[in-house]
Amino acid sequence: MLDLTTIQIADYLCRNNIDFTERNNELITWCVFNDCDKSKKSIKDGHLYFSASNGQYHCKKCGEKGNIITLAKFLGDNNIMNNLTTTSINKSDNIKALIKKCNFNIPLEIKKYLKDRMLDDTTINDYMLGYGEFYGKKWITIPIKDEEGKYVYLKLRRDPNDKDSTGMPKYIFYPKDQNAVLFNYDNIIKSLDREQIFICEGEFDCILLNSKRIPAVTSTTGVSGFKEEWIDNIKEYSKIYICFDNDSAGKKGAEDLIKRIEKKIIKTENAIYQINLPETGNIKDVTDYFVNNIGSADEFISELPVYVCGRKPININQFEELIQQR
Repeated sequence: MLDLTTIQIADYLCRNNIDFTERNNELITWCVFNDCDKSKKSIKDGHLYFSASNGQYHCKKCGEKGNIITLAKFLGDNNIMNNLTTTSINKSDNIKALIKKCNFNIPLEIKKYLKDRMLDDTTINDYMLGYGEFYGKKWITIPIKDEEGKYVYLKLRRDPNDKDSTGMPKYIFYPKDQNAVLFNYDNIIKSLDREQIFICEGEFDCILLNSKRIPAVTSTTGVSGFKEEWIDNIKEYSKIYICFDNDSAGKKGAEDLIKRIEKKIIKTENAIYQINLPETGNIKDVTDYFVNNIGSADEFISELPVYVCGRKPININQFEELIQQR
């Protein structure tokens, strides 16, 4: 039997170019078995319903029933039919199809929300941000890659326009129960520049900083999810900046991470800085700083950091200006 935690029915439909719409944890499309929907113009009027959770389907007109295996047989998908006991669809390719669908379907109001956070169309497409229905709710989708640059899962941000979100978290993973990943590290390591790296809190802050040519990473599980092995990864950078949110959790998370990094770099040449966001003007995070036009990217780097540990920066003011003798 196929492992449906790896092969989701939504991914499989995308893989076979079968368009669909989502409603109440069901995927709806035109019937592929018979001419049930020959005269239908909208997929929303289709009769073929799939369960998003287990992949079982039922055409409410012709009565066809089955699951992903019977669908694969009908479509002549030899990749699955040749080995029904193993996962024959590559997970990375699988999730990529879903990411493309969500990116293509991102509505204008969500684009406006992202643009209000200074994420323009180019940035949205570079990071393949999208929109879709998961777990019976609408979410902004943030594709997550591992350190090798392969897509591994989606991080979902609750639709900011959803007024009926009782009991639902602000962020969740799809599929559920995923491990923490160092977001954007696959892009950072492509650069030969090992001068500085910024560790921020949240994917949107991270994407914004990188769009301003400030090399940033973040943990997909928040301030407390920074792994020990990641500290080894960032030790090669001369300057390490911590820029968490301007609240009690962010300040406590920054303090804890700085202590952990300090233990690792005690005999190295790294310098650790903390970004102190302005206390006035309701500046809660990195995005607020730029959205409210508090300062430029250069000012963010030069004026906000405070040295906390590691190699001490050289104070150039201690040197007297050399006057050339004539």
